[in-house]
Amino acid sequence: MKYISLSSSSNGNCYLFEDGDTRFLIDAGLTVKRIKLLLAEIGVELSSIKGVVLTHSHRDHTKGVPTLVYRHNMPLYCTLSTLQDLEKNTGKDVDRALWREVKSHEEFEIDGFSLLPMPVSHDTRDCHAYRVKIGDKVLTLATDLGKATDELMEAVKISDHLIIESNYSETLLQLSSYTAFLRGRIDSDCGHLSNVQTGEIVDYACKEGRVKHIHLAHISANSNNPETALGHSKKFVTSGVKIDALPRKEMSEMWEM
Repeated sequence: MKYISLSSSSNGNCYLFEDGDTRFLIDAGLTVKRIKLLLAEIGVELSSIKGVVLTHSHRDHTKGVPTLVYRHNMPLYCTLSTLQDLEKNTGKDVDRALWREVKSHEEFEIDGFSLLPMPVSHDTRDCHAYRVKIGDKVLTLATDLGKATDELMEAVKISDHLIIESNYSETLLQLSSYTAFLRGRIDSDCGHLSNVQTGEIVDYACKEGRVKHIHLAHISANSNNPETALGHSKKFVTSGVKIDALPRKEMSEMWEM
């Protein structure tokens, strides 16, 4: 399994997974023009993508989805509620022949990849983290959640690689220019993970699991920074485990499991 982050921030989230000729996206919160440009840099044609899997309906995860589905006929993997929200936001129905229904806790496959959608609390309908598995390799991707669930922690325990949100610093959030309402939203159980919460997950993954590489994702530009996020989580990283922060607006390197 190979994977790469095309972008990881409130401005846009998009991740590419591949194995051989099988490729798919999790989220597409960038314009299709931008996605095509980034894919071209790593020698990947948009037409080779088997589908786009959505974690939820917020625009920073779905910006490019209408063009991918309506113009490029790309299969769309999401829950019924997410599909309905997408159609409401675009004012156009998705061709049901392109829709692959996703249901919480039910694994589905994309050409050899097994994906498990795990519901998490966020201020939208049907937000999910994903456990991605192929062969004996397991990666868990979890962004946009206010707290960890037991199901997520079980996935973290068996993951070789982990992409986990470290959205905000509690101190920097209070000093930010956000309104009191927005600060409360971010800091709620239906908001985002703080550096402290992420550190607890990193600690668990290193002590109880088999993780080898951790990526801190969706780091806020207004209430956090990569150095602060990494500085906290690094305290819990054990020997032999790599940790880094994904770029907010640029493409990361390609990793292989």
